[in-house]
Amino acid sequence: MQPIFRTFFVVALLTLALAGCKEPLPDGDAAGWGEAYQSGDPAAVAAIYAEDATLLPPNRQMAAGRDAIQEIWAAMIDDGVSAEATFTETGSEGDLGYKVGSYVTKDSQGKSLDEGKFVEIWKRVDGEWKLHRDIYNSSLPPAPNPLSQDDAEAVAAVMNAAAQRLQDGDFQSWAALFAQDAVLMPPNHPAVEGRAAIQAYGETLPDMTNVVFSDIQVQGRDDLAVATSSITMTIAPEGQPEVQDTAKQVVVFAKQARGSWSATAASYSSDLAPPAPEGETPEGEAPANP
Repeated sequence: MQPIFRTFFVVALLTLALAGCKEPLPDGDAAGWGEAYQSGDPAAVAAIYAEDATLLPPNRQMAAGRDAIQEIWAAMIDDGVSAEATFTETGSEGDLGYKVGSYVTKDSQGKSLDEGKFVEIWKRVDGEWKLHRDIYNSSLPPAPNPLSQDDAEAVAAVMNAAAQRLQDGDFQSWAALFAQDAVLMPPNHPAVEGRAAIQAYGETLPDMTNVVFSDIQVQGRDDLAVATSSITMTIAPEGQPEVQDTAKQVVVFAKQARGSWSATAASYSSDLAPPAPEGETPEGEAPANP
């Protein structure tokens, strides 16, 4: 059994063994952990622990001994973190005692940082109660991880690949950049659902050249990313003059099990004014002579 699990196992057994005890742990806060912490004196906090005490904080290795425990609390005090504990259960039998409770931590501005719970095992050393084992963890869900630089670059690479495949007229490869159940929302057209339908829609588009996705911005967390960009292209509708178009787009990406990124939803729109209905003169232009 690994040390950290062995220690936790011992703490759990002791807690269960003492759970039926009705005697509260003497001295209330047993030498005043809260008062020592609020005083900003990490040495005073550490002195409440037994010499062979162990602190088991979340997301890091256990701290064995007073010196290691003092370093942890000193770092929190230096960061201006305040801590308030509420005890919900306490008991003792002989030279062993326990406490169960909850805590709230705040930053130096009073903003809440964390809410959690703890179990403490106390023992009597030379007639004085000392904190022997101390374990705590958060009750809040884990914070999402910001998108890594590698993932942001991978999403941007997919965006650039899409521009190239549109220019090449390779709509099968372009559609492959989308997830199987992706949704494309083009202007003046119903939503297109599914990779096969997206490919079929692409094949109806006019020829495009000079396709560039510029100012690509990528944001996200965990396995979700959102990319935005400007679009410039030359559109050559069959039998009609070429059009220099500028547009913008938003694309939602999801990270796949194999580690690649696929578009799951996309929408875009042109910056150009819509063409005037047949027979009408575009605003700002003089009517042609009959």
